[in-house]
Amino acid sequence: MVQTVVLGCFAGMLAVGMTLGVPIVAVLTAGFFLFAGYALSQGDSLKSIARMSYSGVRSVRDVVILYLIVGMLCAAWRAAGTIPYAVSLCAKFMSPSIFILMSFLACCLMSTLMGTSTGTAATMGVICITLASTLGADKVLAGGAILAGCFFGDRCSPMSGSAILVANLTKTKVNHNVGRMARTAAVPFILSCLAYAVLGTTVNTSAVAPDVSGMFATTFHLSWLVTRSRNRCPVLPEGNG
Repeated sequence: MVQTVVLGCFAGMLAVGMTLGVPIVAVLTAGFFLFAGYALSQGDSLKSIARMSYSGVRSVRDVVILYLIVGMLCAAWRAAGTIPYAVSLCAKFMSPSIFILMSFLACCLMSTLMGTSTGTAATMGVICITLASTLGADKVLAGGAILAGCFFGDRCSPMSGSAILVANLTKTKVNHNVGRMARTAAVPFILSCLAYAVLGTTVNTSAVAPDVSGMFATTFHLSWLVTRSRNRCPVLPEGNG
């Protein structure tokens, strides 16, 4: 009964925190002290609680390190203009007749590169849904293709935090897991491409896609060799890796 109450309190804290916009770190910290207090009430010593806490942190150590490295890498990509260059390069191939398919493939490539679904949605996904509105494509279909592509890399990328976490919890190697996931995803990926290719025929082919490269021209100098920032104002929203 007490365990149910404690879990209910923690769930309530999460719900209230999300509603009020409280940082998730603060909510999780409060949850830690809540569960630590419950452990003390059950007779566990502070030393044993500290030992268990250290063991839990150690089990996700590689995930924390990965997030730090990926966060720094993505920040460098944004500052250098690498992400805008990749977005503008993919946008060049998005003709109206295959727009739905190309949105899916572009988000697949970006999410595999970054290893994050939210970061992909905040970069490539924003551009794709903007193009969908301009071309008159079905936003529901475009949104589905974008989200599917965003989660593709979050599942199959070796940079994905969830992939690292699964490997740590199951005591397996992330490279082997990624290889297996890529093999099991091959058939669904091909079927998805065929489906999006057919659904892409619903796009108004008379529409003209906007010049995405021109959108970034005022901020970045886009080049195949190097992409450098012309000013300090980023044009892409921040994404959480």
